[in-house]
Amino acid sequence: MRGSAVTRSTLRQQIADALRDEVLAGRLEPGQEFTVKEIAEQYGVSATPVREALVDLSAQGMLDSVQHRGFCVHEFSIADYRSLVEARGLIAEAMFRDIDALRRRREAATVPPTAESESEATAQGQAPGDGRAHEEPRAHEEGRAHEEGRAHGDGQALGKGQAPGQGQAATIAATLLAVRRRGEEARRAAVAGDLIVLIGYDIRFWRELAVLFGNPYLSDFLHRLLVQSWACAVPYLRRVDDLKGVLWSGHTDLVDAFVRRDRNAAFSIIAGYHAHSLELIERLAAE
Repeated sequence: MRGSAVTRSTLRQQIADALRDEVLAGRLEPGQEFTVKEIAEQYGVSATPVREALVDLSAQGMLDSVQHRGFCVHEFSIADYRSLVEARGLIAEAMFRDIDALRRRREAATVPPTAESESEATAQGQAPGDGRAHEEPRAHEEGRAHEEGRAHGDGQALGKGQAPGQGQAATIAATLLAVRRRGEEARRAAVAGDLIVLIGYDIRFWRELAVLFGNPYLSDFLHRLLVQSWACAVPYLRRVDDLKGVLWSGHTDLVDAFVRRDRNAAFSIIAGYHAHSLELIERLAAE
């Protein structure tokens, strides 16, 4: 019985992840309706995990339940987008406001996330970007990374035989390296105008960055706001034939500000990011 429950729970999450990817890629468009039966047939599974997955996505604000007809993709308004961006900014600024509290934790880390660290990894045969520099991340993969990263941020993932401080320093260093790599890949995708790849790396970047602040509630809330923001923005961005140079690409600048403990620079970068996002989507919506 327990094994069956675990299998169903896993299938439920896989279906929810796949449908979220479809929405973020624009393949499921705002207002598009579907039934539990249609999704179950599409994925070749029973109705129960599909229904559970759709209910989960509805609770996350991605879908709406349509009485007697099934579900539809939620239609966000420009007013919704403004509110999402504002809330996102408040959460991000709140995290960086406490950046000084992380000083001793970060200074204990022995492997700073610098370009030199990337060079050393390359010299040892590991490609920058953890060997998957141009592999498109599915949006749901960041969830698994976050579950691992949450333990890191809470200082719970310690190596065997290590003192707590040593283990925490190692995991902070590893997370910083991962965040920088996500930021570099997000920047490359943004500059290239590759929207789908950018979304995957951007979501992972922000979630892994949030892990460093050690508050899983803030991390989860920011993640939800970010996913909803992208779901709102994608229909407008898909109207643009060439997105090269149009999308925000300041991820690594924010990592640098974090490493320097430069709170004011971080605030400026975050404000610039949200102003850029809002101006872009409002302009596209008005066209």
